[in-house]
Amino acid sequence: MGLLKLNINCQKCDLAWCRTNIVPGVGSPHAAIMIIGEAPGYQEDKYAEPFVGPAGIRLKKHYLNAGFIRENFWITNTIKCRPPNNRTPSDREIMNCREHLRTEISHIKPWIIVPLGATALNIFYPNASITLLRGKIYKINGTYIAPIYHPSYALRDKNANLVSIEDWIQVKKLHNKLIDNLI
Repeated sequence: MGLLKLNINCQKCDLAWCRTNIVPGVGSPHAAIMIIGEAPGYQEDKYAEPFVGPAGIRLKKHYLNAGFIRENFWITNTIKCRPPNNRTPSDREIMNCREHLRTEISHIKPWIIVPLGATALNIFYPNASITLLRGKIYKINGTYIAPIYHPSYALRDKNANLVSIEDWIQVKKLHNKLIDNLI
């Protein structure tokens, strides 16, 4: 798995004082798909890798069901440090980490970005509802945006789990279509 170098001494917000590790994005540096979550959780902070805890296990089930493997993706979060008690990142924390996310997007140049949940979706569509936008494909500056419920929500809500599986299948169809257009 590839890593992009991040400022490991980042002190832009108070999360620098409570984190164990900065959690950079990982995956194929040539990935056609970038998955963006909200923030690292306990396991992610411990191992310095995104989506290795329970939400990561659910995410893996969803994309495997659609026919993907982890190596198909670059996986990251809107912020790179775990907020205390896994709370939602503040607007200031998101702003402080925005440059890291922009760097990842500009280096990877994904064809498709999959924001998981409202926090990641709001990077592209401020104040948008994940419930209203999930399941549809959007396009911003040539990149497709395919919002899906966050897998931690899918762990708690059976309906969210079922529609997330359908949404991943839709992403796979789009991915296949884009591949076919290259051939």
